[in-house]
Order: sequence, then C-alpha cells, then structure tokens
Amino acid sequence: MISEEEVLKKRQSSTNSEFIEFLQKCIKDERNKGSTMEITRDDINIFYQPGTRSTNDAINKKRESILCKLGNKEIEGEWFHTDERWNQVNTELKRIIDELKPDIFSHYKFVPKGGRKKPYDFEIQYYNENELIKTCKMEFKYGATEVSDCPQWASPMKPSQYFNMSYEEYFYDNYLPKLCEKYDLPIPNRETYLKEIGNDKPPCMTDLQTKYYRGAKKSSRYTELQEDIDNYNYAKQLNNESIKKFLELSTFNVTTMNDYLKETQEGKIYLLWNNGSFHLRTRSVEEYQINPDTIEIKNNNSVCGTTLSACKIKMLLRWKNGVAYPGLQIS
Repeated sequence: MISEEEVLKKRQSSTNSEFIEFLQKCIKDERNKGSTMEITRDDINIFYQPGTRSTNDAINKKRESILCKLGNKEIEGEWFHTDERWNQVNTELKRIIDELKPDIFSHYKFVPKGGRKKPYDFEIQYYNENELIKTCKMEFKYGATEVSDCPQWASPMKPSQYFNMSYEEYFYDNYLPKLCEKYDLPIPNRETYLKEIGNDKPPCMTDLQTKYYRGAKKSSRYTELQEDIDNYNYAKQLNNESIKKFLELSTFNVTTMNDYLKETQEGKIYLLWNNGSFHLRTRSVEEYQINPDTIEIKNNNSVCGTTLSACKIKMLLRWKNGVAYPGLQIS
C-alpha cells in the first residue's frame, strides 16, 4: 500500500488532473491486490480439501487468486508437469475459457474483482486486439455442482434495509446494555456504534469482541477458562434472542430484496468446482425473484419463501463476526 508521504509528494508535484489519475491508479491497484497474492506449489491442496469455518474466507480468496493467475499464465509451468493436480485445475480452466469465448477474439485476461463494490469474484475479459468484446462476470464456489448446493450464494450487508425497522438499533437499545453489563465494559456511543457495526472489526466493539472470542472454542484466542466460556455463551444467547424477537416484530420488505437480488445476480456466471471438475451455471430471473405471498419465519432466525420458479429460498439473519457485522446469508 502506498505511503502517506508518497501521496503528499505526488500532490505537490502534480496538476489536479494528474493527481486524480494517480489516486485512481492506486485504488485500482489496491482492488487488484488479490492477483499479487503469493502462491506456492503446495497451495494446490486447497482445491482438494475443504477449509475450516475460521479459515474459509482466506482460503477462498487464495483459490480465486490461483484461478486468476492460471488464467493470466502467471503460474510456473513446471508445476503442471510435477503435480497432476495443478495440471488438472489448469486443464479444466482452459476448457471453461474455451466454452465462454466469443467467436472472434485475439486474447483474454482475468481481472480480480469482489468486495462490496462488485458482487462477483473476477472477470474474464475477451479482446479483439485492443477492443473489449465480451466480459464474463464470474462467481467462484468450491465444493458444489449446482448453485443450490452452496451454503450461500448471496450475502447482503446492512440487513435493516430489508425490514421496516432497524435490527442494529433494536439490538443496541435492548441487548447491548445487557452484554456490556455482563462483560463489565462501557456501552459504546450510540451514533458511533450504528456507524461502525456493519464492518467486520468495528473499533467501538474491539474489547467486546476480544472477550467474546476468549470463550469461542474454534478461536485462536480461546482460553478454556469457564468465565470466558460463560461470556461467550451469554453473547450467543443474546444474539439468538434478539434475532428471534426482531423477526417477530418486523416486516420483511420483499420488493427491496428482489431489487438487490436482481442487481447482484443478473448476468453473473457461477464457476463451481467439485470432485476435480469445473461446472458453469447461470440463473434465470425467476430463480431468484421471491413471491411475496410465500414469506414466513422459520427456526427463529430465517426469512423463508419461494421464488417465481418454485425454488426454496432462505435468508438467515446472523452475526458474521461474533458481536459485530450483522448480515443476511442467502441460500
């Protein structure tokens, strides 16, 4: 990442347009940093074994980086000859590139995307000389042959926008004071909390998250102390209770959710890897547009319904990082 000193130096020595162009390039480079992730020969293992829940995100990012590097021919050719698994993944990816290619093109490239700005993982861009003639928006999923096999295929943030009331505010007003009392910690400022809680590691919740993970068995911070285990269990109890009560009190906005799903799913191509093969899948609009008349609450934590194509859809309301980062997990 570029330093503050370099930015200031560039600002002093550039015109406004040059400086704006420089900042845009820095942003682009930062977004594409996944393509510069270091890959080792042994990393091919992650295409042949699942990750644990605590490492899934990092492992998936590395898988996506490997695919982009393979597509851009940035992987050591020797690995294909000395490890059949590298050769298998590479050969399968070439088959996919061939299936998606336009009739006329001169070259292609893989461009990492992802993050909150792009609802897919990378693009395959096909060019004829300098002209971009086809862009494929690719979403990679591991361990599945069909989209319906995936634990989740969409994950909208800020869940309150899909209800007639705010879950974040409801939790702050009714449950956060209880948690802070149990943890013997001050309650974060309300405005700060509502501003930061939608992030993975909100600064205002640092101390609360630390105490939470000391009692979580799968966490590297797990202490085995009964006090910490009790604190963890109490937080889970509050989380579950707050979600149950919130879903009872609130009304789900199907129109807003359907708009989100159309915006994020339309034109997306799923690249699924399972048992040594890639599978391409696309979805019709009817497969992810929800029939408003089918909405019901299940398991005290999920909004469920049926799409226009009669597919079941489940929207699980949960905390993604202990006591932070609420969101919906759609499957």
